[in-house]
Amino acid sequence: MVGLRTPQTLRSDTASYAAHEATAGLVAAAGVVQILAGTAMLVLRPRGDGAIAAIVLGTAAVTVGLVLTAGIRGDRIAAAVKEGEPGGCP
Repeated sequence: MVGLRTPQTLRSDTASYAAHEATAGLVAAAGVVQILAGTAMLVLRPRGDGAIAAIVLGTAAVTVGLVLTAGIRGDRIAAAVKEGEPGGCP
């Protein structure tokens, strides 16, 4: 099982769907950052441990920041969904 799994998103299908829909862009951006970093490593072929470490650590920091932001945003959005609201996965 993959996705935002917090007490708020697990409360209902509607809350889970709202959270995932609202955070999809941030999670996709994290994936794009990973793809760009991998491409940079292949194209630039950095020399030395320092250059490689800078790319890896910089990419990791940006990715973790995006994913944490998505998790916090998703949890808040799920918490705002009122019980009994229509919705859910299409």
